[in-house]
Amino acid sequence: MHKLSLRDIKPTAMRLLILRTMMEMKRAVSVTDLEDKLDTVDKSTIFRTLTLFLSHHLIHGVDDGRVGAITVKVLVLLAGACGFATLWAAVFADVGVALLVVLNSVRILRKKF
Repeated sequence: MHKLSLRDIKPTAMRLLILRTMMEMKRAVSVTDLEDKLDTVDKSTIFRTLTLFLSHHLIHGVDDGRVGAITVKVLVLLAGACGFATLWAAVFADVGVALLVVLNSVRILRKKF
């Protein structure tokens, strides 16, 4: 309850339950982990609570780079469909994106939270 009041978050029963569950897990927690652990809590309640915690900097999110990787692949796909990109361009784009995602993952692993 003290952590919530320090961040000016009103401590409700659900917020306390979700925060307590996250602190007990002692590792990075995904929404799916919380859904599995908290069977009786609605998914939308978990998502809204996590969004509130994130906006008040009680927790932080990790961007793993999936959106950028998919964007590059779609752009190369469209360029190939229009005749602007060859198969080799698609191969280099795919390998390059895979390399960037791996390097970003290594960066995230070394980050101290």
